Amino acid sequence: ARLPLTNVNGVYDGAALRALYRDTRVLVNVHQTGEHHTFEELRVLPALLCGAIVVSENVPLREMIAYQEFVVWTGYDELADTVHAVLADYAAYRERIFGGGRFDALVERMRRDNRDAVKTTLQRLR
Repeated sequence: ARLPLTNVNGVYDGAALRALYRDTRVLVNVHQTGEHHTFEELRVLPALLCGAIVVSENVPLREMIAYQEFVVWTGYDELADTVHAVLADYAAYRERIFGGGRFDALVERMRRDNRDAVKTTLQRLR
């Protein structure tokens, strides 16, 4: 598809991952195999948090993902065309996803909700 893609493997260190994601304009998220129809949250959320645009293959129950509106979704057969479109209009996609502070506000709500849930659980254990 003549896309400037790099398949990166073996990076597990937190600092190295942050650096990789910060230098990544677009992260393409596909299923591990044809039988795995899951969302790779441990890859996608850190990439978004570092400012990468995520183009993901459609997944079941995506409406249940709290930040699903900040992911560019597409069918597997349209991945290359979608990545081309994102790269061609990169500034507009970045603005739609990260502009206006909506993503940051959602992340802050998620952090607060998680903190409150842990606090409540710990209080129940006492």
